[in-house]
Amino acid sequence: RIRANASEISSVDQQAILDERARELAFEGQRFYTLKRMGVYVSQIQQFAGNDNFVNQARERVDPKHRNWPIPQTELDLLGPNYPQNDGY
Repeated sequence: RIRANASEISSVDQQAILDERARELAFEGQRFYTLKRMGVYVSQIQQFAGNDNFVNQARERVDPKHRNWPIPQTELDLLGPNYPQNDGY
């Protein structure tokens, strides 16, 4: 943080780690996976998405099922008739 001329932080919690990762790994395609892995994907979008019309739609439309993408039907066909689809799809 000194090298980046950023202010020091006095305590570390989960939100501080998420914020730091967002800054350090911006544009590297890791944020979705970090939020998903830590179980805070939906809450982070609902809390921190910006405030223009498009982002407000993201806040309203985000759903817990969005943590996992649907399994393609061709994959399900290969896995057998009793293999479950991800929740919500």
